[in-house]
Amino acid sequence: MGISIDERESLQVVTIDGELDSLEVQNIRGQLEDALQLRSSLYAIDVSDLSMVDSSGIGLLVYLYKRATADGNRLALVGLKGQPADMINFLKIDQIVPIYDSVDAAHSALRG
Repeated sequence: MGISIDERESLQVVTIDGELDSLEVQNIRGQLEDALQLRSSLYAIDVSDLSMVDSSGIGLLVYLYKRATADGNRLALVGLKGQPADMINFLKIDQIVPIYDSVDAAHSALRG
C-alpha cells in the first residue's frame, strides 16, 4: 500500500495504490486528511492502481469527499476499475462522487 501527493497546476493529485482495507485506512488516514489541508481547492484521488477496497476504504473515500465539499472544495475519484469500481458502483457512490477516467479529465471537469 502506498500513497503519494503531487500538485499539477491547481489540482492536488492523491494517488492510492495496493489494497485499501481497515488496517491501511488506519495507517494513511492522517496523511490523506493532511492532503486536504493543502492550498488547493481541487482534488483528484487517483485509484487506478488500487487493487482492492473494503468497507473501511469506501468509508474513507466518502469521508474525504464530504470533508472536501464541506470546506467548499471539489474532489473526484480517478481511474476506478476492477473490484474497487464494482464496490463503488454497487453502493451507488458513483451517483454522488464524481468519477473520471484520467487526471486530466478530472482536472478539466473540476475547474469547470
